[in-house]
Amino acid sequence: MRQRGRATIRDGIYQHIYQRSVDRSPIFKNSLDAIYFISVFHRYSLIHKIETIAFCLMVNHLHVLSRAEDAQRLDDFVRDYSSTFARGYNEFYNRRGHLFQRPYGSAPKPGSKSLRTCISYINNNPVEAGKVKGMEQYVWNLFAYADSGFPFSEELVLRKSSKALRKSVAEAELRMRDNAVLPQIFLKNIFERLCEKEKMQLRDYILKRYSPVDYSQLKSVFGNIEEAKHAMHSFIGREYDLKCE
Repeated sequence: MRQRGRATIRDGIYQHIYQRSVDRSPIFKNSLDAIYFISVFHRYSLIHKIETIAFCLMVNHLHVLSRAEDAQRLDDFVRDYSSTFARGYNEFYNRRGHLFQRPYGSAPKPGSKSLRTCISYINNNPVEAGKVKGMEQYVWNLFAYADSGFPFSEELVLRKSSKALRKSVAEAELRMRDNAVLPQIFLKNIFERLCEKEKMQLRDYILKRYSPVDYSQLKSVFGNIEEAKHAMHSFIGREYDLKCE
């Protein structure tokens, strides 16, 4: 167990992690920013052996529900992905300083009821914000990838794809096979040669591969994905127990 001011991170318990930008200004302004963050989060999830069952990026903040076998590992994970993302982000946008408020907000979710409530709350953030009518319509909570490889685009079939798309997929594969971070400048290069339809296909292709959400664990909390959808559509509530120093 690790104490962070009033917040306690507990060994082996799912923790609702919340981070907001330092001045509440936009961080995830476009797909490049969001995909870059997800690639960083994915890589450090593997390094620190983190399990995540809910995830959502909003314009100036993010929510995740993750756990590690020991509290220090989870704390190190948040530190590492935050600092790595900030360094790359600052370099790309030629800015300086922190991106996220510190310390991050956190709250343990030890029981099945609190887990279901927290998962629903996180996935419904874009619904509460009026961005979509249903949480599975939002790209950046990654929920739609639980039961589809291409939820927001036409399925990518390489032999039927343009030369430009095949090239972009091949370049992405070189990095993804090693679970490498996908920097914004790299993403800019592989996306800018594509038409809008192809950009959506490539985005889905990358997000399905790099999604850090453990969908098997998510299913186990609700029983199956259809039950999860039903529960989240019926959700009305908020999280009041996030704590930080």
